[in-house]
Amino acid sequence: SDITASIAAVDITKKYVIEDAFDLYNLSQLAKGANKSTYLSLDYVLGGNIDYYDIVQQNITYRFSPIGFIEPFSGTFDGQGYEITNLFFHSILFEDDYDLNYPGLRYTSMFSKVSSSGVVKNLGLVNPIIIQPIEWGIMDSVSSLVGANYGLVENTYMIDTRGNAAGFSVEGQFRLSGLVSVNLGTISNSFVASPHVRSNAVVNNLSTSAVVYSNSGTLINVYYDETIYADSASLTLPATGLVTSEFQNSANFNSSWYFNDSYAGLVSL
Repeated sequence: SDITASIAAVDITKKYVIEDAFDLYNLSQLAKGANKSTYLSLDYVLGGNIDYYDIVQQNITYRFSPIGFIEPFSGTFDGQGYEITNLFFHSILFEDDYDLNYPGLRYTSMFSKVSSSGVVKNLGLVNPIIIQPIEWGIMDSVSSLVGANYGLVENTYMIDTRGNAAGFSVEGQFRLSGLVSVNLGTISNSFVASPHVRSNAVVNNLSTSAVVYSNSGTLINVYYDETIYADSASLTLPATGLVTSEFQNSANFNSSWYFNDSYAGLVSL
């Protein structure tokens, strides 16, 4: 909040704490504003768990915009092991909205593009909400965390606990992916645990992938929960399937990140 009102307050040597949903919303707006290059290059940390729905239920206009769709995110976003629940994305319902506010948006994700110097780490997304009934412009990809990754994504996950109501409500010429759409960098120690990436209400899309649609980079310990994953005609490669019980085996993850209780209780065993 110290740097929301004025770019003059920014000190590039500092890390900035995102303390609540309103901070996160403001970052999504500043990242597409006049001073986007500066805000996209800073180092951020989460100060605690955030339920994004806290602000959306107060004012629907506070829905989240993808970060880095004009210029890629080149800084660091460290979740510090915290979770963002109910990240509610803005729905682009009219072509004028796309042309005026989202020009060139291709990847609808928390971070639309992450540059080779960008890092997204130590972060969990729970029950993200993406509703997009039509594609505009060059829109063609939807995922929860990162659209096009050229940098580093590590120690991250997407969990959807909504059962048959899980998944992205995205209709049209889109490729859906649970975590990352296109990887040209590195993804490590990351997973998706959801029965659906594609909502049961969706009739038409190009493809659905459990975790990653396209990989030309490096994947290390990237998984989906094959016990609960139920999307039909879905792509699972290049991720590896684990049964639910294997998420309690620390050998499957980097020991510096893995905690025995990080998975239990979030997905039905």
